[in-house]
Amino acid sequence: IAIAKAMAIKSQTSPDSELKGLLAQQAYMFNLDMGGYEYDLDIYDGLYYAIKDLKGGETTDLIGHTKAVRALTSSSSGNFVYSAGSDGNVFMWLVNQAQVEPNPIILNAYTNEAIAISNDDQTLAVGGNSNIIQIFDLDNLDNPPRTFTSDEKETRIIAYNHDNTKIVIVGDEGDLYKTENGNI
Repeated sequence: IAIAKAMAIKSQTSPDSELKGLLAQQAYMFNLDMGGYEYDLDIYDGLYYAIKDLKGGETTDLIGHTKAVRALTSSSSGNFVYSAGSDGNVFMWLVNQAQVEPNPIILNAYTNEAIAISNDDQTLAVGGNSNIIQIFDLDNLDNPPRTFTSDEKETRIIAYNHDNTKIVIVGDEGDLYKTENGNI
């Protein structure tokens, strides 16, 4: 794990953009393979600066969460990014504007761990350090979300199937659940 961190830090000092990217990617993969901390700051700094260097600095900082961002997803058009954080916030970001501001969707009393957008960009599923799964209608964000509970204490991964009829949830115990129309 120390080698992964060292590679990530070293990647940031390389003048060669391609080498920087390769070192950062290798550091990420090594950290993942060796069971390192999933959200290691040095690892993600290496990736961030490599991408920034390779893309010519065309990045935008999304400033709004007061604690760590735990999950991101984007609409199929790429115009919207949704973030879920340790601060309980779920934000929608319209990223094709000159000034990108967070648009709050909900503030939960717990850490949000997982977020997924349906393949038709109509609904957003959010789960976290709770057994509650929230489903937001993205065309009617003023309406409260549909909610259902799972047997898991925490949701780690959430995803829609190809035709949006099911949501797959992986919990803190590694158990896999699927929903059909909000029923688990």
